[in-house]
Amino acid sequence: MINAPLYAFLVFSVCILLATGAGLVLSRAMPWSDDARQAGLARAVGVALGPFLFGMANVLALGVFRGAAHSTHLAVIFSVLAGTAAAVFLVVPRPPRLERSRWQKLRAAEWPLVAAILFSVLALLFISLFVPLTQNDALEYALAARELYATRDLLSYPVLNPETNLTGFFGPWTHPPLYVAMLYMVEVIQGHAESPGLIRLISPWFMLCGAIVAYALGSFVNRAVGLLACLLFLSPPLFFLGAGSALLDPLPVLGFTLILAAVIGLKTRPAVFGAVIGALLGVALWTHSQAILFVPLALAAIGIERGARDWRGLVAAAVALLCVAALVGGWPYWRNMMLFGSPISDNPAVFAMPELHWDDYFSINRGLNNPTAMLQYGIFKGWFALESYGFIFWGMTVGVLFFLVGNRLTSFRRLVLDGARAFGKRDSALWLMAGMLLVYISGVVLSVALGIDHMVKNERYLLVILPMVSVFCAYGYMRLVRFFETRSRLLDVVFLSFISIVLVLQVSVFTSYRMAKHGMSIADAFAEMHEKLVVAPEYALIEEMNAETGADGLVLSMKPADMYYAKSRMVSYLDERLLPFYAAEDTSAALSLLTEMGVTHIHVPDYGLPPHYNSLLYSILRDPALSTLQYQTEKGQVYSLEPEKRASGSQKPVSLVERDWVYQTAVLLGGRKGLVKISGSSASANGAEYRGGLPYNLFQRNWSSGITTGAGSPDGGRDSASELRVRPSAQYAVDLSLEGAGLVKITVDQFAGADDGGSRELVQRSEIVTFELSDKQKSRKFGFRFMTLSATDSLALSVESIGASRIRIDSAELVEITGGE
Repeated sequence: MINAPLYAFLVFSVCILLATGAGLVLSRAMPWSDDARQAGLARAVGVALGPFLFGMANVLALGVFRGAAHSTHLAVIFSVLAGTAAAVFLVVPRPPRLERSRWQKLRAAEWPLVAAILFSVLALLFISLFVPLTQNDALEYALAARELYATRDLLSYPVLNPETNLTGFFGPWTHPPLYVAMLYMVEVIQGHAESPGLIRLISPWFMLCGAIVAYALGSFVNRAVGLLACLLFLSPPLFFLGAGSALLDPLPVLGFTLILAAVIGLKTRPAVFGAVIGALLGVALWTHSQAILFVPLALAAIGIERGARDWRGLVAAAVALLCVAALVGGWPYWRNMMLFGSPISDNPAVFAMPELHWDDYFSINRGLNNPTAMLQYGIFKGWFALESYGFIFWGMTVGVLFFLVGNRLTSFRRLVLDGARAFGKRDSALWLMAGMLLVYISGVVLSVALGIDHMVKNERYLLVILPMVSVFCAYGYMRLVRFFETRSRLLDVVFLSFISIVLVLQVSVFTSYRMAKHGMSIADAFAEMHEKLVVAPEYALIEEMNAETGADGLVLSMKPADMYYAKSRMVSYLDERLLPFYAAEDTSAALSLLTEMGVTHIHVPDYGLPPHYNSLLYSILRDPALSTLQYQTEKGQVYSLEPEKRASGSQKPVSLVERDWVYQTAVLLGGRKGLVKISGSSASANGAEYRGGLPYNLFQRNWSSGITTGAGSPDGGRDSASELRVRPSAQYAVDLSLEGAGLVKITVDQFAGADDGGSRELVQRSEIVTFELSDKQKSRKFGFRFMTLSATDSLALSVESIGASRIRIDSAELVEITGGE
């Protein structure tokens, strides 16, 4: 279980209750329409305001009482939340009571939805409480929160002082500090920042609040649609696993959900309407730099809601919105201007180095390097990145089509002139959401047409439209069952039970996926978190480094997130002090730059980054005269910057180009995650070269092709003559020279049992590196080292590409690093 004492859970629970109470009081004072109150939207928004009030109180405590004691900051939080609730309760008059609609018992068809929602919530909490935190971005935010825990000062964020801070972490982010401030406060509550504890519960809090609002929005149609929308809101794998892994995606998603709910549910004069939405927009702007997109989206929502005829009201609402939003949410963007010269930026100094070719990395590595891929996985990624979103976008399409087909042309004219508010309760909400979907997708298309890829290169950005997608998906599913049968309770029960079972199975599969990384079963839930953590190979590597190096080293890390669990200080690959190193053209000079910084070790994961393969770093790691390979797992390596004791001997390198190569294809399920690999065709290769990809570059992320030597015959049988024999517990190096185009992945498989006469056993598969070849990088030389296991007697080398590719291996050599001991 997460490392937090019982009293910390109790204090945090009190904070949640107090923040929720303050949110409910604040929401009660907002000018909701009768329809919004009857649908439960006012209460849902009140609950959803809770985490934002808690977060803004944290920002206030850290920003106004800079450097104050932890206990002072905690007292400020309680005072702000209680004071806000009391002030609004005493000053703002209560709205007139509505005649309460009589609660109707759940229908038989609705019980499966409720059960599936409860199961999803429990699975989310299980992941958050019992599965170790290994998500890259979440651990980097936790590193930033650790710095705030030490300084107790909001201006310590972003983390720009690697020379003097606790860990050496460098995070030149332009994301606002709301999330990090919340992580800080829950660390204060639990009494430490040494390991992930209550920080695991912030994202689930936001996600569950969003699900409550999604239920209320769906209830504008009916309760069954609301329940199904709530379940669908929780279902996208990227969103569900992200919330369970402490990613901040639920924050901007909930921020936009509140804006949408306010536009649908508020009923007041234009200036007040715009001011309230502007306040919610201002709070949402604190969640993430992508929230800057909410400004045009909020303006569009007001336009759709009010229509063109009331242009004076539209202008008044828009002006009020912009003024209040700037007042509430402008400070972090003003500070970014002071620090970085830009309100938002995704281009730190290391990213701006042309010699590192980050543009190729972001386009080719993410499968967006041709028009077909940009269309399929950019504009229409919601429909094709099933590993991220499931089938929710397909269901949304059904819902939108049913809704549009059911409305006449006069409805469109009425929408343009009089706005969505001119329609009834149900259609008003659906027209607004349909219009917002059109605006968002049009914005994506326009940005791609202008050559701007910010809205498509990250799957997580699309999650902000999840409330609209989930409601329309639920509406579409319910209309679909009505399409086949005008009225049948049995059909409702069967259909909604089927949907619930499918989504429960989906949640179960992805929960098991998170557990499998740590070899967990349900019985291991209460095992020591550290024991479960080090089962994962990348953290077993960090554990080895901790045991041998301790706090004495300074580690240049290509994956700073993993260093959250390390005892040593780090130098992040994004650190601006490394700019001369990346630009160096001489290996000795590059090594001198590292040693002058005090770097003693280098940590590389099992994937590639441009600072690794587009600088001289790979040459330093390849050369045993410059570095020593100290620790290795299938997920990474750690080197020390001292000569290898086992210097290169006189053994002649083995040329691999002339060997037999086998060409193989495979289908990848899970897109970029590659969750499942289904082998396809296999044949003898015509030399050490190949072409890959499907016609018209379709399904770029789901098609793998490559060549392998040392693995066996094309039919899958054993071919002793082609086996690549090696010695156990030895160190080897591979030197490659390639040319072509595509995303390239290098893999080494180690086998045992070559001398037994039977089938060989795979004992370790290590993905060494991924890199890009393109028109700008037509050829590449790359070398690496690895250690064989004590059981290893043969190996195979694979060169694989994802999507369209054209690869030729000009040279490939294997050499044993011998002698010295």
